[in-house]
Amino acid sequence: KQWYQRRVPLRPGGNRQVASRELGIFGMFRHMYRTEGVLSMWRGNAVNVAKIMPEQALRFFLFEYLNETAAHFFPQLIQEHPTSFKFVCGGGTGLIIQAAMYPWEIVKTRRMTSNMGVFTIFKELYPWSLWRGAKPALIGVMPFAALELGLSRSLTDAYKTRFQTSEVSWGALLGVGAFSTTVAMGATYPYRLMTCQVQAADTTKTTPTCLQWARAQWNSYDTLGDKLRKGFYRGFLANAVKTVPSSAIVWWVYNYSQHRYDDYKGR
Repeated sequence: KQWYQRRVPLRPGGNRQVASRELGIFGMFRHMYRTEGVLSMWRGNAVNVAKIMPEQALRFFLFEYLNETAAHFFPQLIQEHPTSFKFVCGGGTGLIIQAAMYPWEIVKTRRMTSNMGVFTIFKELYPWSLWRGAKPALIGVMPFAALELGLSRSLTDAYKTRFQTSEVSWGALLGVGAFSTTVAMGATYPYRLMTCQVQAADTTKTTPTCLQWARAQWNSYDTLGDKLRKGFYRGFLANAVKTVPSSAIVWWVYNYSQHRYDDYKGR
């Protein structure tokens, strides 16, 4: 996903550099396997795990906490606009989590797309470059988290109401998580792509602003279809293949664990 979004040579050596735009998703898997072996597909996974565990825990805690706090202080508004508040709480959760975990995000991206170690990356980026690309990331994460968490919670509650049940089936939870993430990705993907390219950029060069990046993508292609497919939504499929099932499983595990915990407390 990272290589596809960056559209840069996959390796610096050799007479002919293989660029990600010349390969499809499976072509890049084959290229990574042939040139660097199977373990290259797990490069940076330790950083990713160290980042994702506290991030997901804080994400769901903050989402539930903000919903309970809003219900306590604004009970009338919650009753009149329950769905809207779920989206607002989702957006607020995404903003807080992104701001707290962003340095880990940029280290993870650099680790996946280079052969440098984690401490070398920290030393190179510290302090201010650890926040490179934070502006598009923070702008993009609010609508993404609002749509993903808001839709997931709203659809799950609608399922419970429709079928008069307190426990949602695993298939329905997976479907809700996958649908919500797909909608959120489709609406905010250009910001995610912009963030990835800025995070992986050479720290010795000037980073383009959001407007400059958008203009460059728009002017690089002639037709509207190419502007979207090759410019603003480049790598969308590769990102969806990873993100959609991952988010669906996370939403199912979270709801299942919460239900089991509620049963345990009720004993």
